[in-house]
Amino acid sequence: MKGFSPGAFWRKWYRQIIYVLLFAAVLGASFYRGSVSLHVSDMTRGVYDHIENVPRLRRERIQRLEQQLQALLTRRAPSNELAAAAAQLARAQLHSNGVVLISFDFAPDVSPELTPMTDAVVRHAFRRGVSVLAIAAADPRGAPLAKSILDSCAQTPRDMYPERRAGEDYVFLGNRPDMFNTLLQMGKDLHATYGADYGGRPLAEIPFMRGLHTFDDIDYIVVITGYVSVPEVWMQIANTKYKATLGMGMTAVSIAGYMPYLHSQQITGLIPGLRGAAEYEIALGKPYVATRRMIAQLVAHALVIVFIVAGNIEYFVRRRHGA
Repeated sequence: MKGFSPGAFWRKWYRQIIYVLLFAAVLGASFYRGSVSLHVSDMTRGVYDHIENVPRLRRERIQRLEQQLQALLTRRAPSNELAAAAAQLARAQLHSNGVVLISFDFAPDVSPELTPMTDAVVRHAFRRGVSVLAIAAADPRGAPLAKSILDSCAQTPRDMYPERRAGEDYVFLGNRPDMFNTLLQMGKDLHATYGADYGGRPLAEIPFMRGLHTFDDIDYIVVITGYVSVPEVWMQIANTKYKATLGMGMTAVSIAGYMPYLHSQQITGLIPGLRGAAEYEIALGKPYVATRRMIAQLVAHALVIVFIVAGNIEYFVRRRHGA
């Protein structure tokens, strides 16, 4: 083209060229379906391993309760002690693979970062045959989103498990005002705290809920949150007061503030943002949306580095020639 100057063209259109190249790189990486090597960090592994072991922990608990009941029978304990021990054993046997409580403590504004990890955690529990009790403790805006994620995991198993049924394999209780007092009441009586599930069905009519009355009937709690201070409430009530075992997932920007709780073993694991979600998918052996987003992020970062290096080279060349 007559009069065409690459240098002049670049100086005029470089912003548009950079945006187009970034868009093309991210779009192309999003369609990548090949394998990827990603190290699963210890903090992510802490949540994964605990869910993996929930069925074994429940079997061990049932055995302990059976031994306790047998000991009470042997020493001819009072009838009220026998009845309480038998009821506790019956509740444990109703969910023989264990129960995980997942709290969807985030709203749509951080959904792109937290939905993939929530999806992976729910699918892991379903794959292990673990019953899932879900709530949205911190924010009512998260309740419709949580219901959507749960139903999607139950109805589209991606060859990981049979389809799961609401009311039998999982229950979503929704949100109740005043998170602090809600968690306090849950530790004493789940049925009195909620009364009905998210759809309005009384808990007394749901077969799933017959084996769940307090935090003692839950093997593991996973709190996924985008809010500062929400983890402290869970640790203060569920962990400190009721001795429940906790794992957490949160936005990457919040991770540093909660590492001390991981090191002190107040929580078993901590899933760090989108990177943690991708690690969890790799641990499951089922790379999906988080892994693809991490690849797209990696390609975008690499391209930005190339632009920075090229810009610095251009700067020094132009200065050397007095431009």
